[in-house]
Amino acid sequence: MADEQPLFLQQTLAGFLDGLAGIGPAPGGVSTAAIAGALASALIGKVATVTLRRKLNAASEAEMTALRGRAAELQAHLARLAHRDAHAYSQLLAAYHLPQSTVAERTWRLEAVQHALRAAVETPIATSEACLQVLELAAQATRVGARVVTSDALVAARLAHAGTLGAVDGALANLSSIRDAGFRAETTSRLRAASAACDEALAAAVAAASQACKGI
Repeated sequence: MADEQPLFLQQTLAGFLDGLAGIGPAPGGVSTAAIAGALASALIGKVATVTLRRKLNAASEAEMTALRGRAAELQAHLARLAHRDAHAYSQLLAAYHLPQSTVAERTWRLEAVQHALRAAVETPIATSEACLQVLELAAQATRVGARVVTSDALVAARLAHAGTLGAVDGALANLSSIRDAGFRAETTSRLRAASAACDEALAAAVAAASQACKGI
């Protein structure tokens, strides 16, 4: 699908930042949250790679290998979500600009807007939940990674925490405009759970980093 291609990864960092600072509607906040999660995933990959260069027992080596593999999966997933959000927002703007001169046009526009609003909410939800998974991996990396990269794991945790909450905010921005009360209630519950869990995971990562850095 066209909206699944991680096109932002084909840009230079300077190009992405220029687009972010520009007047265009995308990329915006949720795409930035997804990129923050992808960056955090890459840092976790670094932590695992550096740790695997050490002499490890079989169990630790297996844990680090699995950690690196999962981080790579989430990095790719979040890169796709960054582009998917930009696409969803473009579709929402297009729906808002549909004609509404007749009853039929107004009915069609309403349906199109509600459909586009769901996509504009579902992508941030997916982003928040993916960033939360990255944050949990970062907390694990902070506990079991090599001490020399503890700060990298903690930076990953803070990036993923920001990504989670940023995506939650992005979802809430459009949620109130959706008419389906059941969808709003279910989504609100999911977002509250992600917010609470990410605060707990960040606290665990900070505590693990503090413990790992004692005596340095």
